[in-house]
Amino acid sequence: MFKFIKSYPVASVLFILAFAIGIYTRIVMPQLAYTEFQGDQAINSFVHSKMLDQGFVPYGPISSIGKYLIPGSYYTVLMLFSLGNTVPNFHILANSVCSLLTIPLFGFLIYRAFKIFKNVFLISAFACFCWSIFTVDLFFAGFDWNPNSVTFFWMLLIVIFELIYSRFILTWKANFAWFGQGIILGILLGLHSSSLFIAPIIFIINTAYISFTHKSMRWLYSILGFLLIMFPYLSSELQTSFQNTKQIINIVFTQNTESHTIVQKLDHLLDPIRSIANTIYFSQTNMPGITFSLVLIVIVLGSIFYKGRQFYLWNYILTFGLFVLVSNSYWGALHMHYLVLVWSVPMFFVISLMFSISTNIFKKYIAILLLILGFGFYIQQSLEGISNVYQNKFGTNRLVNLVDMKLALSKLPSQGIVCTPVYGLSLRYINSIDMITPMSIQEKCDDKSTLEFVENYQGYGFNLALKNKYDFTNKNIFYKSEAFTIVNLK
Repeated sequence: MFKFIKSYPVASVLFILAFAIGIYTRIVMPQLAYTEFQGDQAINSFVHSKMLDQGFVPYGPISSIGKYLIPGSYYTVLMLFSLGNTVPNFHILANSVCSLLTIPLFGFLIYRAFKIFKNVFLISAFACFCWSIFTVDLFFAGFDWNPNSVTFFWMLLIVIFELIYSRFILTWKANFAWFGQGIILGILLGLHSSSLFIAPIIFIINTAYISFTHKSMRWLYSILGFLLIMFPYLSSELQTSFQNTKQIINIVFTQNTESHTIVQKLDHLLDPIRSIANTIYFSQTNMPGITFSLVLIVIVLGSIFYKGRQFYLWNYILTFGLFVLVSNSYWGALHMHYLVLVWSVPMFFVISLMFSISTNIFKKYIAILLLILGFGFYIQQSLEGISNVYQNKFGTNRLVNLVDMKLALSKLPSQGIVCTPVYGLSLRYINSIDMITPMSIQEKCDDKSTLEFVENYQGYGFNLALKNKYDFTNKNIFYKSEAFTIVNLK
């Protein structure tokens, strides 16, 4: 350890800095102020509580497209991380830890991909730093939500495949590696629809290629791991003649019926790149044309001039290509969590360009200048996003957190009905585990409602929170705090 630090001091400092940033932004900050506990996350918390009494659940959330249920393997992971605790803060630990571990994992992936280069440790450390300030990843690290950990488990799947393929893992250890791959595949199926449809293809292609190359049947151990993590889902499906699985398969073969021209369809193929550029990497600026061009150029040039191990190149191309094809049948907005499987694509290819700079001195300095400008822009955008997340949690115009919700419940009278469209499920869950007040809580406000819980500021992704447009004119304020207001409706 000390020998490595002495030999690579700059790389060591970057590794330590990246991990320190990761610990604070992924673990400490979400625990100090859990501000995203609402909607689906509250629903997940009810599921966790149910699992403590009834055991593992076979199904996860229902898909917004296709109305099928994704497997419940995600809840199995969360239950193990929460250690049987019903407090919402514990429910986000699985995603927080996976997000933190993605930092060194991405660095290790870069190291394995470009091991032949002398400066691999320095650039791997820089890759860790870039991921540690990746705003969208640290933002979702404070969520109790299925898609959050897709990136971690996808990277883990690819890295282990490469370690098996390169014979870095041998003998009996390879059996455990294949067993683990089956578990990872099962988890990916339960995280999001994108990984549900794409991960099996990636798994099958890699498994077939490695097994053919090695002339080995060790892949059979992956079936055992897969059956283990998917047991609740498969046992339930056996009882229903695989109705949900048939629905998932049906979605694959159901073509989009919307009518579009050839030009529209070709242009639609570029939508994932537009969304990655303008919602993932450069959301704090309003230059969609420039950011789209930048990300497109990075992916194209990074692929053309790639100098590392081909295994990683083809897995990134395969994953991104499949994502583009799958998303091409969907014409709605590609939200941040829809893109989670391909979050790392631009970062991987721009870092790969650092290993393939031309030996021509003029071209070399031009390339270095472009890389500095590109990374400078990315770092500026990321730091601005992190600042916004911090302000939303701890600033004057902050969002509602768990402490605020408990405070609100403690101030409510024992009689009446409180309504809140956003925090109804959240307040109900906290009330159910802390038994603060017997007051009735509902999501929709109607004639029966006596009080309304209103957030003073509303958050939109990792942009700065904005003042709620709620009209308080002539309203009787029951209680007002820094983050929320309780309005007396009667």
